[in-house]
Amino acid sequence: MATSISTLMRVEEYLRLEPRADGLKDELIEGEIVMSPNAKPLHAKIIRRVTKLIEPLETSGYRLATDFGCRLGKYSLPGPDLAAIRSERWNNIAEDDYLVGSPELVIEVFSASNRKALMAQKAALYLR
Repeated sequence: MATSISTLMRVEEYLRLEPRADGLKDELIEGEIVMSPNAKPLHAKIIRRVTKLIEPLETSGYRLATDFGCRLGKYSLPGPDLAAIRSERWNNIAEDDYLVGSPELVIEVFSASNRKALMAQKAALYLR
């Protein structure tokens, strides 16, 4: 179902919301709040293994990060499972702000709770 531009939530509005108290993780994706349950142990294990595989990037001028948000335009603040960001970009983010633009490398772990359409939407969003 298409959403009218007038009903899309902006990042600034999203950031004014109260933190969730129900244990769900949420992200703002193209003006809509998308909720998902917290990661299960298998998801965490996969992220840990992939992190070890890409750790050599840290000696090549990249920072690896999890559990952070990145501003992608006026209507999106996704939180990648794992990302690699050039160190100079990472070091220029204020401690109380978000990365602006997509990380250089984004890793999203597909799990049973993810909808294929949402994963495709997020991939397209990061690539824009």
